[in-house]
Amino acid sequence: MEWIQLDGKELPLLESPQSEEPQRRIFGFLNVLFKNKFFIAKVFIMVALPILILLLAMPTEYLAKVKILIKPTRAFLNLSASSNSSATSDDHGAAAKPEEVINDEIQIIKSKEVRERLAKEVPPPSKGSTSGLNATPVKQSNLIEVSITSSNPEWASKAVNRAAELYLEQHLKVHKTQGIEEFYDEQDKRLQTDLTKAEGALREFQEKEKIVDTSIEVPAELQALASFEKSLKETDSNIRETEEKISSLDGQLKQQQTTISSSKSINVNPVYAQIMDKITKL
Repeated sequence: MEWIQLDGKELPLLESPQSEEPQRRIFGFLNVLFKNKFFIAKVFIMVALPILILLLAMPTEYLAKVKILIKPTRAFLNLSASSNSSATSDDHGAAAKPEEVINDEIQIIKSKEVRERLAKEVPPPSKGSTSGLNATPVKQSNLIEVSITSSNPEWASKAVNRAAELYLEQHLKVHKTQGIEEFYDEQDKRLQTDLTKAEGALREFQEKEKIVDTSIEVPAELQALASFEKSLKETDSNIRETEEKISSLDGQLKQQQTTISSSKSINVNPVYAQIMDKITKL
């Protein structure tokens, strides 16, 4: 307790009455809430009930996501017929910052060409049940998250996967060097011509030096040997079959008489003659 001197006398200094002011304010606030509790409850119900009904009436939304890995440290290779232009493009790609590369790829995903092709190839089930294609970078990584929201989960999954494929196609188209297709076509034709000339020169050299191409001769000889073995087996089978027929005819021949008696004349047994004819033909 503190003391204060007044007219030469020490009097105790009482505590400030303001120390009870916060408690009074709290009790006053609670008193107001208690007196108006029904009114406050009505206001809360009037505000919360429409919001709850609206939330329940809204269809279920499904979010489909796919993540694409970007390698910003690797320059996009722009091949061309000139090595100088290729080196220049590589230096320019290597100097680009990772954030700039990722932002460029996001713009490709959100481009008009990708959106139009996606809407054409994977049409939405209805206009109001889907959201647009969205692409955002993943923090502290080289990933891009592509997402689509829809009330149809199957369509959302199919659409987001197709969007990733269209991005890859558009990426190659954007970073493709002008004239690269013509360059590869010319190189292909030139290599095909050189190959044909080399094969012709090889054949001429083999014919001149009488060199046997084992890759061709060996399979041909093996095929001829297999054909001969097949023919030999067929011949052996025919011989055995003929021998069996001859043995059967000999057995029948032994059972027949050479001649048959008649009151008028003696003639050769026709069955015997027929069997002998067959043996002669064999």
